[in-house]
Amino acid sequence: MIDTKLFKSRGAFRSTRVVRLDWAALSGKVTSDAGKAELAALRATYSDIIKACDSAPATTPTIDWDKWEATIKTPGVVAGFKESFGKLDIAPMEDTFTAKIDAKFAESMENANTLAAASEARIKELEAELAVLDEKPLWSDVTVEEECQS
Repeated sequence: MIDTKLFKSRGAFRSTRVVRLDWAALSGKVTSDAGKAELAALRATYSDIIKACDSAPATTPTIDWDKWEATIKTPGVVAGFKESFGKLDIAPMEDTFTAKIDAKFAESMENANTLAAASEARIKELEAELAVLDEKPLWSDVTVEEECQS
């Protein structure tokens, strides 16, 4: 029997596979041996999925019913399968998750931009404090009396 789910999932997977993953950048961020092993396993699994999707034909192949009629000698079996296959209605896959993922990504990016802006503001505050400290004389150059007066 033909696995129509594979054909439909192939198109859905290809439509979501916009960019290839930058495995070198990912592996550069992983430092532990266990993390590197997990990343290698993830990369192998991803590669297997890509190969499976790329090896599936773009369209569902047609069934040669005459060949099966000639091959299977039991009367009515192929006709029953042909009738059942004709009644089979497979709804096309719908993308129900991309909008949710895009919304979460937009929210995450907004949060990241807010945090980045807050970090920039804090960096400027700290740099101003450092500038004030840099203008003060060194501890070795200050007497106790001078420190008490300030």
